[in-house]
Amino acid sequence: MAKIARETHSIGALYAEALRDVRLNYSRPMASQIYESMRKAIVQNRLAPGTPIFEAKFSEVIGVSRTPLRAALQQLAKEGLVETRPQVGSIVAPIDRRKIVSAVFCRSALETAVVRRLADLKTFDAKPFRRILALQEEFSARDDYIGFFDVDETFHALLAETAGVPEAWQLILSSKTHVDRARLSLQSAIPGRAATAYEEHLGILEAIEESDPDLAAKRMDKHVRSALDII
Repeated sequence: MAKIARETHSIGALYAEALRDVRLNYSRPMASQIYESMRKAIVQNRLAPGTPIFEAKFSEVIGVSRTPLRAALQQLAKEGLVETRPQVGSIVAPIDRRKIVSAVFCRSALETAVVRRLADLKTFDAKPFRRILALQEEFSARDDYIGFFDVDETFHALLAETAGVPEAWQLILSSKTHVDRARLSLQSAIPGRAATAYEEHLGILEAIEESDPDLAAKRMDKHVRSALDII
C-alpha cells in the first residue's frame, strides 16, 4: 500500500508540473481548455511519450470533473497524441516517424501554395510580419528556441490569413503536432537553431515582397523540410 501511495503521489507531482501553467477560465468550455493545455504539455514533452494517464489523478490535479477531461482525451486520441492499450490503459502516444513524414509532406504542399498566392498579391503589406519578425529576432538573439516557437506559429498563421486561406493553417495544425514533439526536443538543443529559422523567415518574406512565387515556394519548402533533416 505504501508503494502504491508513493507512485500515486509521484504521478500526481508529474501532472502538476506538466500543467503548471494551466489557468482555467470557468466562463469558457472546460473540455477545450483542458485539451489545449494537455496538447501543449505533450508537444513540449512535459508529458513524455509513454506517460500513463490516470483520469482520477488528472481530474484532481486540474480541479475538474472527469467528463470534460474525457472529452479532451478523445480529441487528443483523434490526433494520435493519446493511445488506449489493453491491460495498460491510456498513455501519451510514442512519437511516430511515419506520421512525421506525412505531416511534413502535407505542410509543405499547403504552405508553398500559401506563399505563391501571397507573392502574386498586388497589395501585400509586410508591416504585420515585420513586427512578428522583430519578436523572433529577440528570441533568436537569446538562442531561446522554446520561446521562439510561439511567435513562429504566429508568423505562419498570419501568412495563411493574409493569403485569405486561414483554413490552410488549421489543417496544418491538426497534423503537425507529431513534428512539433520531435522538433522541440531536438531543435531546442541545437545552438543557433532559432537564428536559422529567423533567417529563413526573412528570406521567405523577401521573396514574397519581390513578387517571386517560385523563390518564395522554394524557400518555404526548404524551411518546412528542415525538420526532417534534424529529426
